[in-house]
Amino acid sequence: MLGGVGTLSTDYGPAAWAPASTSNYTVASRPGSHQVTHIVIHMTQGSYAGAISWFQNPAAQVSAHYTLRSSDGAVTQSVREKDIAWHAGNWTYNTQSIGIEHEGYVDDAAWFTDAMYRASAALTRSLTTKYGIPRDRAHIIAHAEVPGATHTDPGPNWNWTYYMQLVNGTTGIGSGTVNTSASTLNVRSGPGASYPVVGSVADGATVAVYCQTVGSTVTGPYGTTAVWNRIGTNRYVSDAYVLTGYDGYIPNVPRC
Repeated sequence: MLGGVGTLSTDYGPAAWAPASTSNYTVASRPGSHQVTHIVIHMTQGSYAGAISWFQNPAAQVSAHYTLRSSDGAVTQSVREKDIAWHAGNWTYNTQSIGIEHEGYVDDAAWFTDAMYRASAALTRSLTTKYGIPRDRAHIIAHAEVPGATHTDPGPNWNWTYYMQLVNGTTGIGSGTVNTSASTLNVRSGPGASYPVVGSVADGATVAVYCQTVGSTVTGPYGTTAVWNRIGTNRYVSDAYVLTGYDGYIPNVPRC
């Protein structure tokens, strides 16, 4: 329950409903009054609960339709889709778009979790279906791409390639078994042996593969390859050490 409101959204089933102050948005009757043509992606530059609370503050003079939580992808709606949230800093874009906030900070990639990406992509898929919005980067845009924008969100750490693959239905998660001659395999922060070690996985462990990308070439039990598997937020292992049942790329798993 957020802001004292325990009801669910009537626009989007998975979302909680915590209405913004009526001082922070414009009542409308979209899509009748204004066609909905864009989705605008934002970062909160703060916490999930803090953003929702701020939209409820009459002094804020800002709002978004939806906010996503980093840890688990939970969704809260603050403004009905029929109404005009004040999120884009451009009145024309406000009238024609849905604003989606994501918990975190543009300069800290740790907030950009798979749970949040996938929940956001599911929301965007639903919205694009409902309003006939093309699922492309001309219509699903960054706040920074709104004409006249003074904000930089969602910033360089937002993985647009991965997000758009999820939006367009490439949502599979692969899995594999780690095979290393040592007791553990190093996990690195990026797709290459030069990236810092950020942890380890045990020999024989099963890992989820959220997406795959090209990195440095590595030789391991399963041959020589430049394919790296993302097994968590900023956590990569070489595919040369993971038995996935496929030689290289796993079908239906997105490219990072």
